[in-house]
Amino acid sequence: MVLTNRYRGFTEFCNHLHVLLIKNGCEINGLQCLKIKNVLNQQRISTTEFKFLVQFANSDGSLFKRGPCCGATEEQMPTKTDFEYIVKKVNKEFVVITQPVYVP
Repeated sequence: MVLTNRYRGFTEFCNHLHVLLIKNGCEINGLQCLKIKNVLNQQRISTTEFKFLVQFANSDGSLFKRGPCCGATEEQMPTKTDFEYIVKKVNKEFVVITQPVYVP
């Protein structure tokens, strides 16, 4: 019973840590954690994997656009509004495999 309680506490700590890592990624480290505005395409690529092409919304509802960065020009790094995401079914849960949009 003691081992079970310790394990439960550890898994709860790890789950909390994942939440904090994602929160910090979104609020501090440049990940863009946005609401989906449009699903442009969806495709089943295997019995457990799905591919989605999505657009995101800014907080004001406008279309999110990731423009050129790091000294690149529009020609070198065109503005992007459509993002591909892979989702995998693991047991009875769906897990997003693709990292959130990053803006340095």
